[in-house]
Amino acid sequence: MERHQIRLVRDTGRSQSVRVRCWVVSTMSGQCAEGCGRDFDLRSSATKVSGHEHSASGAHYDRDRWRMRPHQGDIICALYEASSDDGGALRADFDQWAHEVAAVRGELDRKKKVPPAQLKSVLGAVDEPDLSRFVYSVERYMLARAYRLIVCCVGGDDPLDHAAPPVVEKAAPIVREIDALLDRLVPGAQKAEALEIAALLSEDGPFADLFQSEFMHLVPRQVRHAIGSYYTPQWLARHVIRSAGYRCEDAESLRKSIIDPACGSGVFLVAAAEEIRQAVVAGSIDSHEAIHIIDTKIHGIDVELVPCLLTIASLTFASSRLRREGRVTPPTIPRGISHADSLEEREGATRVDLVVGNPPWVNWEYMPAEYRKKHSALWPALGIFGATGRVMGYSKEDISALFVAHAIHFRLAGDGSFGFVLPESLLKSASNHRDFRRFELGQLKEPFQVSLVEDFVEAKPFEGVSNRTIVILGQNGLRTAFPVPFRKWGKLDRMLQPTTGSGALNGPVSEGMAQLASADDASSSWSTGAAAGMEVHRRLDGANAYKARTGLFTGGANAVFHLRLNGRREDGLLKVENVVERARRVVPQVEAVIEPRHVYPFLRGRDVSQWRSQAELAVLLPHTADSKMAAVSISDLRESAPRTLAYLEQFRGILGERKGFSAWEEKYRATDFYACQRVGEYTFADWKVVWRYIAKVFTTAVVGPVTIDANCAPQPAIPNEKLMLIACSSPEEAYYVGGVLAGSVVVEHVHSRMVSTQISPSIVAKIGVPRWDPSSSVHRQISEVCAEGHRRVAAEDDVTSLLDELDDLVASLWDVSSAEARAARQRLG
Repeated sequence: MERHQIRLVRDTGRSQSVRVRCWVVSTMSGQCAEGCGRDFDLRSSATKVSGHEHSASGAHYDRDRWRMRPHQGDIICALYEASSDDGGALRADFDQWAHEVAAVRGELDRKKKVPPAQLKSVLGAVDEPDLSRFVYSVERYMLARAYRLIVCCVGGDDPLDHAAPPVVEKAAPIVREIDALLDRLVPGAQKAEALEIAALLSEDGPFADLFQSEFMHLVPRQVRHAIGSYYTPQWLARHVIRSAGYRCEDAESLRKSIIDPACGSGVFLVAAAEEIRQAVVAGSIDSHEAIHIIDTKIHGIDVELVPCLLTIASLTFASSRLRREGRVTPPTIPRGISHADSLEEREGATRVDLVVGNPPWVNWEYMPAEYRKKHSALWPALGIFGATGRVMGYSKEDISALFVAHAIHFRLAGDGSFGFVLPESLLKSASNHRDFRRFELGQLKEPFQVSLVEDFVEAKPFEGVSNRTIVILGQNGLRTAFPVPFRKWGKLDRMLQPTTGSGALNGPVSEGMAQLASADDASSSWSTGAAAGMEVHRRLDGANAYKARTGLFTGGANAVFHLRLNGRREDGLLKVENVVERARRVVPQVEAVIEPRHVYPFLRGRDVSQWRSQAELAVLLPHTADSKMAAVSISDLRESAPRTLAYLEQFRGILGERKGFSAWEEKYRATDFYACQRVGEYTFADWKVVWRYIAKVFTTAVVGPVTIDANCAPQPAIPNEKLMLIACSSPEEAYYVGGVLAGSVVVEHVHSRMVSTQISPSIVAKIGVPRWDPSSSVHRQISEVCAEGHRRVAAEDDVTSLLDELDDLVASLWDVSSAEARAARQRLG
């Protein structure tokens, strides 16, 4: 086993930094390892390290290597304590960092709460760990680590002696303070850091983001998710840049300029450097040119300092490797990475040949107020959202759309290409991103073309997260033409995906197409799927005769209105208790006796499956079909249901604090403190067709009147907000509508337009379902088959024979053939 020795000597230089001279000696070979005899500053940093080792078949992830080492915990704890030391240099640095982070990410401590145990797993015995200070400490550790690596890569000299870019100059004084602190408190940890950096310099193999996996192992997953810290895997970054035309097999493509406008720790840019390295290995370009490309044609921008330095460190390491292998001197530090607000630079920004990246995914309304104020004018200026003022402030538009539009309009050459990792909602949301989908920018409506979309939803490329990921690829200056090729990836083993070489991703993939959901509306949401299905869907397009609605919403007080029945008294009053399990808001559980007048059978999403429903709970709904959104008045309740009013009165404070009411709905709660939302005449319809709002498969059921106990007459079942509904006037009509929505051609049509796993009323609004006509034999047959299906499911009998009949009948409404209907069912699986 190879052992190493390390010897340290202090020195001073013009930057007053603490320097370390490191000799890493192999006792087996008797030779100095690469990187020996170099001076480097003990300055720390970390954010994420790729941690990939590669074999001929792909990539192998060395998990053990990137687990947190003891010396890292010592350093992070020392920085954590120093950040709260009043009057200390790092306390001032922490305050400045917190201010800058709040302006971009928002205040971290106001985000999703993190269990203290998650932070204590790194910090140890800290009574009340502070999330902001913890994140600061990790990021400052990463900053110093990156600085150290840069020092070693340029030969042990101070980076400021090498025409260092502004990012390095900004980092230097911070690292100087960190070094002074750590030399005093944890000198042993400093030595361990020096040894690790030296070992890293001796490695060969593909280039990788040197900090990604490191960060992911230092920061527990729950903490990363709470602060919105997600990192693009190296294999996906490689796939995007290669798909955008930046390939090692094509040396000319590597001479193009490239930028990531939100570069983070530089995973896309390092992937570009790896393509360049492979071209050097293949002999299509030499080391001199490769270094020149990395130093001058690879660009990145990030609004935070730490990611910028991490990117520079990874690229400096790549350049130093090429210098070593090609015997090229002298060393330089790539200057293409800028610490800036990417959205600030507009006219006059340098144009590049290729824009790539994974911009932030955040709803505009959740961005910090100052950030929104600063950039709100960009939306209308780019032509991607026309609202202003209050409407703009509460917009559900995603900021990723702004980054994409800005980068293409201000940074991409007229015929340049692009590749972005984005949320699926940019293309599929019916209510948001409409102007973005016109793919025209600025006052002159300059076009850009989306030429390919890749769906990674099932692939789940981000570890531990099920966000709906797509990749869009295209070219500036051309118009988007429909249909657009659409490639859907199945489940991928992330550990087997290549991060180098010319091989494609390993996994199931299917080719399809994307088209506008509304053919005559350029801003329409997209419909995606198999080409054959898309043609059929066009025949189903039209205005739905039925309006879908959302179920009852309590505004955030489920534990007040959701009830469990414990019996009925002889006088007819109901014995109930409120259901507090699974409630987000803590509410005391009480038992009460109330009037049955406003108590109904209650349906939740989990109570519904295909052609089956079972109401297990009741709901208190103090509204009527006539009052609709307005609740029954307090005076009416006092007269007709005084026990019900008394029950509600004990929760007056909780009901008054509900935050689920929009401005126009607030008047109803102001009048009657127990008012609910999403209530209309349709809520009280005896017969309804319902489906789950959140579901991978469009699942429908017909619901009729239900008894809440044996002594009650049947009452209309009330669906909650997790169920969508269509109210019908008779059981025959309900089974007809339910049967149409269960037809395979309709189900496939719905799936092609779903946003994430959401099946909102807007999804079915553009399916031309005809109004129930009792004189139509086809309508009657659909109703009868659907009703029989419900009976068989209730009896747990097979329904297969009914599905063919139902599919044929439903398809005939739009002149779709039986063969096309069977094909749709087959595609659905």
